[in-house]
Amino acid sequence: MNRLPEWIVEATPENYRQLVLENSRRGPVMVYFWSPDAGPCNMLLPRLIKVGEEMGGRFLLALLNTDQYTRFARDMGVISVPTVKIIHHEQDMETVRGAFSERTFRDLVEKYVPQQRIKVHGDALQAWARGDQRSALSLMEKAQAQNPANLRIPLDRAKMLMQASRLDDALAVIENLPDAARDDADISTLEAHLRFLVAARDAPGPDELQAELEQNPDDLDTRFQLAARLVTEDAFEPALEQLLAIVQNNSQYRNDLARKGMLAIIKLMGDSRDISDKYRELLRKALH
Repeated sequence: MNRLPEWIVEATPENYRQLVLENSRRGPVMVYFWSPDAGPCNMLLPRLIKVGEEMGGRFLLALLNTDQYTRFARDMGVISVPTVKIIHHEQDMETVRGAFSERTFRDLVEKYVPQQRIKVHGDALQAWARGDQRSALSLMEKAQAQNPANLRIPLDRAKMLMQASRLDDALAVIENLPDAARDDADISTLEAHLRFLVAARDAPGPDELQAELEQNPDDLDTRFQLAARLVTEDAFEPALEQLLAIVQNNSQYRNDLARKGMLAIIKLMGDSRDISDKYRELLRKALH
């Protein structure tokens, strides 16, 4: 095979996680399952390359040879070649089997490639920096409508709303995202922080919450409120204890909120490695 552009890579079972899944968090990855002995595969590859060239290499094209990695391809649900999958935010979003036209694959990947109309996003950030919150939020809403696949925009928009003390509006931005987008690490962390702030805002004081828990230890809402109040007071390890108790009682509490909250606190703690490792292990045991 001739030298490939930098946006075309060769995938293997060993590098699939780093090359495909991790890169898919930054943008879409088109995985092309092919065989050098299949005529349709040799017809399709030039079409995919042409699509990539027309789009300025704004997606990663990963080639996986099914003759070399037959079992891995089968485990990925590939039953014939050529097969093309679109992976975005580590999720298998689209699958196409067959050597379809360039237009088919262009339309497919354009749904996930961040569009070039991002100037308004930059304008919003500049407006925010100069203190014009109203214009910034209006422009950010416009930018999100223009670029629905660019997760940086709702992330920045929610942060702006949070800084403007509009916590419920910030949460609404996150809640309106697709499930796959809400699983993004940065967005999931921000959502947990917002829910801590909302819960702490609406909660009684820690002493009152602790007294309520002594009367009813299975009141998970009260326990989460206590965790939120502790987080706002930088009492991270006691907050982790409360969230761990929720996970042990109900791992699916409020759409996995306690687990996400624990991970958000661990990330916030940064260099406290011993404590972070301790609670990661306790969380793993609680979930398994």
